[in-house]
Amino acid sequence: MKTLSFNDEIDDKERKCEQCGSQRLTENREGFIICKECGLEQSSESYAQQTRFDENQEVLDHSFFSKTSRTTVGNKKERVVREKFKKLEKYQKYNSYVYETTIFRHAYPMIRGICSRLRMPINMAQDAFGVFKRVWKKLPPKTQMRSLDSLIPVVVYRTAQMLEYSVNFIELLNAIDCDDKKLKSVLISTYQLFPTIDKRNDVISQINRICDEMDMAYEIRIRSIKILNANKSVMLSTTNNIAACASIGLAILTLGLRKEYRLYKIGRNNHASASAISARIFKVIKHRNIHTKSYKICQIEDILLNKLELLTD
Repeated sequence: MKTLSFNDEIDDKERKCEQCGSQRLTENREGFIICKECGLEQSSESYAQQTRFDENQEVLDHSFFSKTSRTTVGNKKERVVREKFKKLEKYQKYNSYVYETTIFRHAYPMIRGICSRLRMPINMAQDAFGVFKRVWKKLPPKTQMRSLDSLIPVVVYRTAQMLEYSVNFIELLNAIDCDDKKLKSVLISTYQLFPTIDKRNDVISQINRICDEMDMAYEIRIRSIKILNANKSVMLSTTNNIAACASIGLAILTLGLRKEYRLYKIGRNNHASASAISARIFKVIKHRNIHTKSYKICQIEDILLNKLELLTD
């Protein structure tokens, strides 16, 4: 297959670099289109396929370009001396999967540490970590907003606000080791990047999914959502999976269908153990001041049978 050397430029006036707008584009040995001005590899959306023809309009070769694949341009000496190769190396670093995975591996323990020092609910760390991953992918490279020491406290603070959990900014500063001016700067700069969180709707979607997978009756679905809405303060203080499974479990107990739908079967494919579901059910019973001799599922079923109003009124 014929390929252009690095010094040859592609003769196509319609093609421009995605970053700097230069028309000085070339094809390297691997078949990728590279800008000779800034060193950026062009994405596959712009250059999905290139076909070259000879004088008789016969196909000489095809060149395909990958969006995810990254290449190194020039030899080692050129990459050290010439500035454009340094730009390409930085671009590779910030877009590599390994770099992103390493960041996520360091971020989660830091989020858990802040949440534990602020005595937040157990679900807050997982929710904040999910928000962090979405925000991180939107951040531009080479900015102070990518500093984990300042970004992670902001993520925890914003997540707590979106989940309607009261967090004092002064308490947050005392729980972390970060300059308050830098933290406020990141707080303002990243305001538009945070997604909206509606935990209640997420749990309802989980309930609908579980009911569809297990082919449950429509009455179970309706009762589960009613129980969730009536006990939001207890249900939404845990993970979405456990909240959904506990709501379904309580609905099943009110209908007397415990033997048909066991708790371990409900949580088996939803990362929720039977003990975690039972613990959340017992918390709802305590929250509702329902008196029982012992906290056993069979006794709670006898109390709640055909008495949905005990959990919703």
